[in-house]
Amino acid sequence: MKNLILILSTVFLFVSCKKDKDESVYPKQQEEQTIIGIWNLTKSEGGFSPTNNFSNEIQWTFSSDNTISVIIKEGTVIENNNIPFTNNGTHSYSKNDSIIILDNNYSYYYEIHNNRLLLKESKQAPTDDGNRITFIRK
Repeated sequence: MKNLILILSTVFLFVSCKKDKDESVYPKQQEEQTIIGIWNLTKSEGGFSPTNNFSNEIQWTFSSDNTISVIIKEGTVIENNNIPFTNNGTHSYSKNDSIIILDNNYSYYYEIHNNRLLLKESKQAPTDDGNRITFIRK
């Protein structure tokens, strides 16, 4: 009889415990999935072009009004044209599922993982020769 009570108590204990996920306790997980915010360009790769690495020289700020503010530090050298915006300014963007369109001109597949934003010209990148642009959330 004691074993039965012990088993039933254990089962009740496991069944009554539930995992509540309070979003206020885990704000980074929710924030990580949005493109809204400040992103620093870290790498530009493309096709047969050389890879360009950056450290805080180029910043894109995605706003909720579907604009991107691009800031490029003076003296920054951009050696290839794999980056859609090579001057300071404000641009537009729109999203549809996993595709982002910049200034109604540049179309990329995008992914956000571990505070990294990856824009790629084709869904298969990096296995093909398409451009890839990598940002890290500031």
